[in-house]
Amino acid sequence: MEITNICKKSQKEIVLMIDEVDKASSNIVFLDFLAILRDKYNARKKNRETEKTFKSVILAGVHDIKNLKVHIKERRLLTEDEAKLIDKTTYNSPWNVAEKFNLDMTFNPEEIATMLVEYEADYKIGMNIAEISKEIYSYTSGYPFLVSNICKVIDEELDKNWSKLGVQDAIKIILNEKGTLFDDLIKNIEHNQELYDTIYDILILGKEKIYNIDTYEKGIMYGILRKGINGKLAIHNKIFELRIYQYMISKEEAKKEVLSYEYRTNFIDELGDLKIDVVLEKFQLLMKQEYRKQDEKFYEKQARLLFLCFIRPIINGTGFYYVEPQTRQDNRMDVVITYNKKQYIIELKIWHGKVKEQKGLDQVVRYLDSQNENTGYLVLFSFNKKKEYTREWIELEGKRIFEVVV
Repeated sequence: MEITNICKKSQKEIVLMIDEVDKASSNIVFLDFLAILRDKYNARKKNRETEKTFKSVILAGVHDIKNLKVHIKERRLLTEDEAKLIDKTTYNSPWNVAEKFNLDMTFNPEEIATMLVEYEADYKIGMNIAEISKEIYSYTSGYPFLVSNICKVIDEELDKNWSKLGVQDAIKIILNEKGTLFDDLIKNIEHNQELYDTIYDILILGKEKIYNIDTYEKGIMYGILRKGINGKLAIHNKIFELRIYQYMISKEEAKKEVLSYEYRTNFIDELGDLKIDVVLEKFQLLMKQEYRKQDEKFYEKQARLLFLCFIRPIINGTGFYYVEPQTRQDNRMDVVITYNKKQYIIELKIWHGKVKEQKGLDQVVRYLDSQNENTGYLVLFSFNKKKEYTREWIELEGKRIFEVVV
């Protein structure tokens, strides 16, 4: 009756918002309260004049209300008797409170641009709004917190460097920050082996998976997975990808100390630029010494992750890298490194004969064209026990490509 009285006394309709629902869901009183709200909602349908209640109830948390019961059961937040009590309550089921919420909370590039227009009007930076909004979107896919965080870092920590390089520098800072978003991201992956395997398949093995809300419900619910190009399952945004790569690389580094390379000065020239050809030669030597006896299965599952493990300490703190999502299939992966304001494009590819090797070179040429670059690098992972560990510069269609076989 108290809810009815409050709503009757109010001159306006009341919306109830409850935050931290995931934590409150362990409380039997809270679950009973949800059941009461549902009962009031049903009563209001019969008589709006006498059965006053909240216009809407908003539950804020990570879990969809439809999945909250599963979440509670899996984490054993209730005793068996409490769970039975909720299921058999005289009120309506507390789980039956969800209405469809079709509002897309992400920002598109035009919406990001609108915010930048307002900022530009205040500060008159002279930024290229269209370029910066697209750059921010390319890394965030419009994820609101990430969009605002990038803008905040550029404004407060990077002396208002509103450029593509400024966006990348902001992302480097964000990736090295601790916070609930990334903590929850990694925790949800770590605590769910099926989700971990799905993400590993996509990011490391380059497997394509068809988007399906039932099969990948948890990853989608957590905001980690989304529908990508051509209906394929994809990681929500590049920043999530980078943070997950960091996490997976760290796990691999913990198992193989040899990959913790500290000799960064050996790979930097007098101008402060990366000597990528020297980096790849050293990686080739490492693979020859430590992994020459590995089979095809190893190369398909581990080799690309090993390269990322190898490259990270060399560019860490100064450089920046990401994996181009569209190039993970067909046993390839394009790693784009930005270091000292220069961009380096490295294609990693599993070797399956000369025809595939030529295809790999052609793919590098096309990708270099798309990035307006003339120099690229191709790392071929060969499981042929009689292979030669070759490295050479190749001229192709006006491009220079340094090819290394490991």
